[in-house]
Amino acid sequence: MNNSPFTFHRLSIIIISCACLAACASSEHTRYFSDDLSTEAVTCVTDAAVAWQVTNYENTGNKRNRPRTNDVNWADAIFLTAAYEWAGMREDTATLLWVNTLARKNDYRLPMGVHVYHADNLIVGMLYADMFEQTGDERLLQQPQERLEYIVRHPSQCDLFSDDNDQTYYYKQRWSWCDALFMAPQVFARYAALCDNPQLLHFMDKEYRATVDYLYSPEYKLFFRDSNYFNKHEPNGKPVFWGRGNGWVLAGLAKLIPLLPQDFDGRSDYIRLYRDMISTVVQLQSSDGHWYVSMLDPNAYPAPEMSSTAFFCYALWWGINSGIIDKNTYLVPATRAWQAIVRNVHKNGMLGSVQAVGEKPEAITTGMTEVYGPAAMVYAAQQILIYLENIR
Repeated sequence: MNNSPFTFHRLSIIIISCACLAACASSEHTRYFSDDLSTEAVTCVTDAAVAWQVTNYENTGNKRNRPRTNDVNWADAIFLTAAYEWAGMREDTATLLWVNTLARKNDYRLPMGVHVYHADNLIVGMLYADMFEQTGDERLLQQPQERLEYIVRHPSQCDLFSDDNDQTYYYKQRWSWCDALFMAPQVFARYAALCDNPQLLHFMDKEYRATVDYLYSPEYKLFFRDSNYFNKHEPNGKPVFWGRGNGWVLAGLAKLIPLLPQDFDGRSDYIRLYRDMISTVVQLQSSDGHWYVSMLDPNAYPAPEMSSTAFFCYALWWGINSGIIDKNTYLVPATRAWQAIVRNVHKNGMLGSVQAVGEKPEAITTGMTEVYGPAAMVYAAQQILIYLENIR
């Protein structure tokens, strides 16, 4: 008999998924899980989404244009971090063991990629920080700390320009694309505290502000994905603002702001940016609660898109819980966003309508998914559960 943790985990997933479907099935044929704002309903559908993604983890990675070569790449790292946090909250020892096994298999390292500066290579540091806080094993912090401190001591002299033909990622030595504002700043801020190194925080602040100055549109209160999109337009003539790209930024702010010391000079600027963006984003929400791959031209790609929706949902619920935005104003769009996510969870637990790895608005289908979709869903669910606990 095979007694590996993976065999045990697959069995656990089947049991959890079947129980969830039995408890949460809706009479509406288009919805398989309850979208009630209750602890039972939220945990049920999120359990199912996490379970499906864990079971199908290998297949998801192998279907990418660039198949998975390790488990510490940015996409997988984001899901593993979310799964680890969710499993800890749910006391799901099988998933905790699964994540730990993958992290150990990858030697608790950061990917190197083409150069040490690439922001995508840093985000797995959040998983190691979570693990450190559970175990106290300081070896988990060693590689991220060394990489971050190297970057601070040897800052890239590259500018923020992006080049479509940049095959060596030379122009990604700095945070020249808006996704990077999720991948790197929260890592710098968290390790600044864990390693008692304020230089990491000050470096983060300087680089973050440079990216805002370069990619943020004060007129639209949204971020261009990178400089390649400054002069591109959708069929309706509006600028191209990518849904998930702006989801990365807002979710990144929700992760970053709690890590900033209360007396940190400039903390209010991050809160102001969050408020400006969230007020714009809710105006662009569809009547069904979702967002589109193109923020300003929903007709260009009219299908719902769930990774942006889940990231915006997370950011909304975090803002309500933190008191940064007004509950009476934002509770309705936050609730509708969660309902849209639940509508797109398939009977087997797969979160569908998630745009593939990319950098711009593109057509999607209900059968598409990726690991960062359920990861963002976990972050949203965590905040909803905090909200429900606070109002009890």
